[in-house]
Amino acid sequence: MKKIKYTILIILVLCSLYTTTNTRISSADSLVATITTNAPGVQDIIVVGDKLYLATTGGSGPVVIIDTANNNATSSVNIGSLPTALVSLGDNIYVTRFSSNNISIIDTANSNVVSTLAVGGGTSAITALG
Repeated sequence: MKKIKYTILIILVLCSLYTTTNTRISSADSLVATITTNAPGVQDIIVVGDKLYLATTGGSGPVVIIDTANNNATSSVNIGSLPTALVSLGDNIYVTRFSSNNISIIDTANSNVVSTLAVGGGTSAITALG
């Protein structure tokens, strides 16, 4: 029987509504990095390729993008207030926005919002099938 070794990453987000978010990335038993994102309140995190995407509650609700190759927050996409959940499907990331009752679609190739879908009240979770 062939054994497959998996690397497990633990991502801890230390946040407050009033302070800068520090994202700590750990693997198994050691700290890999502490990353300052300058955005308070992380709601959700997903990994797409070599990037982490964080839905944050600060200001205009940026989705902060972290390059895992160098553990730096490289950019952000302002989508509007209260992004709550993220899901990746194809070349896009879908971001629910609780207060505006819609979903913003971010193209991962250029980190721009390419579309917004009206979906109704209190959108706070999302999943992808397929």
